[in-house]
Amino acid sequence: MAEQSSSGGDGVMVTVASPTDSVDNGWDDAARAIYSVRKIAAPMGIVLQPDDRTPYLIDLHRKKFFSTDDLTDFPTHPVRVGVQTYVVSLDDQEPAGPARNLELLLWNVGRSSFHGGLAPWLSPTAPYRLTAWPDFTGVFHTTFHLRLTAHLANHVTTVNDLVELFPADAESVPGAMNAFSLLGILEHLPAQPAAAAQPVEPAADAERSTGGLWSRLRDRWGF
Repeated sequence: MAEQSSSGGDGVMVTVASPTDSVDNGWDDAARAIYSVRKIAAPMGIVLQPDDRTPYLIDLHRKKFFSTDDLTDFPTHPVRVGVQTYVVSLDDQEPAGPARNLELLLWNVGRSSFHGGLAPWLSPTAPYRLTAWPDFTGVFHTTFHLRLTAHLANHVTTVNDLVELFPADAESVPGAMNAFSLLGILEHLPAQPAAAAQPVEPAADAERSTGGLWSRLRDRWGF
């Protein structure tokens, strides 16, 4: 699979999936669809159908998903995931079955996509921050995910900087960033232009700069 790479600190390589990669993990295609559909202003839904599994019916507008599948047995590497999109009618009744927090599903899709590399719409060198905390209730997470979330909620950071900050968990950084992006809580900030160099003023005469007695006498009497 063709990938782009960028080096973080200590030689850690952050790979970025190419937009033209062939899909050999079905969640790659699903993640691309979720990211694209989120940009549509109309209320949208997506049906994800992993091979030999119950489908996941996503309602992006209500931030819910419907499925009888148990996410504790989430298929992390399906060969194929069928993707269908549709416009949600707010007058329609919700599908039968339990409605669950959409963040549970998107967290799993994001962490399982792109073979541990960054999604193709993310960059290792771009500055990011979180606009909200994800709901970790009911999803697999570690203390690393909590520390990463806390850092991104309070600092603007690049992915390369994150792998330096969390070297023991560097391989987990891209998957978490993909998940944050699918959740819609990862903000890409424009790079700040470098500050223009300020001209250096020549040093004032030491005696004059003090504003002391001799300075005042010289100014008044020409000493």
